[in-house]
Amino acid sequence: MQGMRVVRYRSLTQMMAVGTLVVLGVGVLVFVMTRGLMAGSGWLQLLPIGALIVGLKALDWQWSWVKGWVGERSLLHRLQPLGDGWTAITNFVPSDEKRGDVDLMLVGPPGVIVIEAKTYSGVIVHNRGAWHRVQSNGWRTRIPKGISGQALGNRDAVDRHVRAALGPDCPASLAVIPLLVFIGAESVDPGRARVTALQSGRVLEYLGGLPSVMRAEEVARVAAVFGSKAAAG
Repeated sequence: MQGMRVVRYRSLTQMMAVGTLVVLGVGVLVFVMTRGLMAGSGWLQLLPIGALIVGLKALDWQWSWVKGWVGERSLLHRLQPLGDGWTAITNFVPSDEKRGDVDLMLVGPPGVIVIEAKTYSGVIVHNRGAWHRVQSNGWRTRIPKGISGQALGNRDAVDRHVRAALGPDCPASLAVIPLLVFIGAESVDPGRARVTALQSGRVLEYLGGLPSVMRAEEVARVAAVFGSKAAAG
């Protein structure tokens, strides 16, 4: 068995380089504006403090990216047993869509699985329309992003992309399935969430329970939509 094919649209180096340029650009802009507004006043001495704050924010931002990247790669490693009937696509950005990248997609006999991956420790619960993280000491914090809506929006964007790319050649049985995966969580209680949510260690089991809706040639046709603009690895 050859193993699952992986198509990577962005590497960690590319992601960090873009983030660094953005943060540096914002820092320079803040510095110039502050200097222009406060030139000649005693407030000018606060500029180094402002620069330090911007630098710390940049480090925090980059560290969050690194943690997310490592988590997504650990999930990808867990999925290697899927084998050569599957293709994984990382960091894909649907064309003509005003949204960020899709963390991970899997193309296989059950269709296209669109994964929104989140790296959170503790117990993850969904209650009254919101996700929360519960630590071992019982402290509960709300997860700030609308991650269920994000997963569903990515599903819809990928569905539109595949159907537009294949046109009449799109398999009639194509299924595009959203999945929210929590990496590093002790357990996940999705409650009445709008999207299926799992710990990363249960994804293989979940995929094994999905029905096969596409033949091998149809899987290859759909996977080819994502393979033309990136290097496989």
